[in-house]
Amino acid sequence: MLQKSSYVSISDRCGVWSARIFCIYKGSKHKFAKVGSFVKVSVRQIRPNNWLAKGKKSKAFIIMTKFKNVKADGSFIKLRRNYAVLLKKRRKKKKKIK
Repeated sequence: MLQKSSYVSISDRCGVWSARIFCIYKGSKHKFAKVGSFVKVSVRQIRPNNWLAKGKKSKAFIIMTKFKNVKADGSFIKLRRNYAVLLKKRRKKKKKIK
């Protein structure tokens, strides 16, 4: 369970190593994000000469958390870090009118 100002590791290969959560997209009354939640993050650590600058804001999707996930058979999975995937903005190509 993640909340505002939690740090997440980025698992895709976009050149960002860690980010910090500052908004949870569930409504005003929800304070925690779980696996499958959409969050807004700020980039904190990047590799050198990356296309995404430090401090940039981006949407992310939580895929794994430290908080244990209990399955129906009683077994559980507990990880060492919180992981997320950064999402890109979708842009529509404008058609040229001749």
